[in-house]
Amino acid sequence: MPVIIGLIAGITFGLASAFSNRLWGTVLACLPVAVWFVFFAVALHNGLSGKETSTLCYALFGIVVGVFIGQIFDRQRTRVRRRQG
Repeated sequence: MPVIIGLIAGITFGLASAFSNRLWGTVLACLPVAVWFVFFAVALHNGLSGKETSTLCYALFGIVVGVFIGQIFDRQRTRVRRRQG
């Protein structure tokens, strides 16, 4: 389940960043990973166990893959524009 939630968040932010300008695109692509690190720091401070660590790592994996998938749409959109223009 954490991977699916991470994928949804990553794809959402990846698509939003793919169709934004360069500054906001970078911010939107980095935001879910930065939020993950905040959750990780809070969890470490509150005494993180091994099972919780694996759950958070699966969520990060989903976020990173989701952002990558979202960025693919921008690459294909740019490639189509170059062929047309």
